[in-house]
Amino acid sequence: PILVKAFTPSRVDAFRPEMRRIANKLIDGFIAEGQADLVGQFCHEFPISVIAQFVGLPEQDVPEIAAATMHLRMLGQKPFAPGMPVLEKALRYLYGHVEQLVAERRAADPRDDFLGALITLRDGGADLTDKELIWAIAFMMLGGHDTTRYTLSGSLMSILDAGLWEALAADPAPIPDVISDSMRLHPGTPRQMRVVHEPLEVAGHALKPGDVVSLNMSAAGRDPAVFDDPASLRCPRSDPAYDIGFGFGRFVCIGQALARSEMAEAIAVLTSRLAGVELTG
Repeated sequence: PILVKAFTPSRVDAFRPEMRRIANKLIDGFIAEGQADLVGQFCHEFPISVIAQFVGLPEQDVPEIAAATMHLRMLGQKPFAPGMPVLEKALRYLYGHVEQLVAERRAADPRDDFLGALITLRDGGADLTDKELIWAIAFMMLGGHDTTRYTLSGSLMSILDAGLWEALAADPAPIPDVISDSMRLHPGTPRQMRVVHEPLEVAGHALKPGDVVSLNMSAAGRDPAVFDDPASLRCPRSDPAYDIGFGFGRFVCIGQALARSEMAEAIAVLTSRLAGVELTG
């Protein structure tokens, strides 16, 4: 709840010009070449630049932060042991980096940004230790980078498949609906793992406590029993809204407003600046 207080709508909206600046800067890096790997040269770079600078981390530190957040994905790998040295190095880097920045901000550089708001809440008596504050920022880097990168990539694929690139360049208003339906077609996390806590029966399958269940998000979004013409992008959809991409309840993504805004700005800038876009492979 404390982190949510720092993710204010006004703070997100005020950062939109910076999102556009970051997007344009990345496009400037490849537009003259006439071709690009949009995943590697844009979708990978854009979200981590946005989340890092939204939080208040220096722009020059983004490449090292991006490398560290990618290693945090090893938290979910099996077997776990082989990746521990690289994972520990990444965790130590992020913790030390954020710890130093928090100390500097407190000492001489207060700002009205996300990190500044958290420090103010912490120092004002909020139920948040310094260690919790630092780890929260560190893991926000992973959450704000990895899933947004894949979701943005999926949105661009959906736009190209549907032949909507030029239409969105002429009228960007449907972009939020495009993002929502593309999350159904190309979810940022194609599956979610859950452990059964109580006896449950699903579609004739009996599940008992302790069973591990893999929820197939890709299949759920293309279920013909729920969605009309499930393989096609529709904006907006008259079907029941596919609104589980950012989770529910206590599992909801606290940064979804930022993620939706940055993806919308990225798509608007890409479609306005790149014309005649088609896949080369």
